[in-house]
Amino acid sequence: MLSGRYPFDDDEVTEVERKHLEATAPRPSELVPLHPVLDEIIMRCLEKQPERRFASAKEFIDTFARALEGDQIPDVRTNAVPRKGVAIYAEMRLPEGETSEEILLDILPVLDAVELQMRSAGFTIGLQTSSAVLGIKLLSEAQDTKQKQVREAFDLAAVLKGVELPPSAHTIQLSLSLHVDDVNVVGEASDTVAGALSRVGSWATANKHVGLYVTPQAQTVISGIK
Repeated sequence: MLSGRYPFDDDEVTEVERKHLEATAPRPSELVPLHPVLDEIIMRCLEKQPERRFASAKEFIDTFARALEGDQIPDVRTNAVPRKGVAIYAEMRLPEGETSEEILLDILPVLDAVELQMRSAGFTIGLQTSSAVLGIKLLSEAQDTKQKQVREAFDLAAVLKGVELPPSAHTIQLSLSLHVDDVNVVGEASDTVAGALSRVGSWATANKHVGLYVTPQAQTVISGIK
């Protein structure tokens, strides 16, 4: 519906069936203009392995809601409390045109390890696909504590940058982005629902290189500039 095309198309029905079983679907953004976060959500819906898809309709709806602009979900944000948060976005970048299912399967354990380290450091996983993980952590309102938390997030991102990829994934490049921005929560602090921090496409896409990219907003907090 978004692109006006099926994920796979071929004159041979058996080839279409094979692609549904084995091939990675093209990103919708390759066919039509689409926000990067929505692109990631759709790709997660199209995952071959059930455990990599959304566990329930509620999880999908919650994730989709977080990807929307705040004024588009007023019923959810009526009692939202604005806070500052820090995010780490880890993305496995495949060479253009590379859709090898074997490579994607090989990097899944790496992404799982990245997710585990994020969770162990107190991050909530805001988005996860077959090639990317977004970790979000709320920050203290105290300036000194906030600075310490962002520096710790930087140290974690630096560790993740050194994660070892399997030999079969030698063409994959790991890109990490560290950002500080607004996030909205409802009720308990762990109930992150929306905000600029969750809109990865507005800040992570500035990272055009492999390695660790620290956004100007994050650099400001780390350096202690008010």
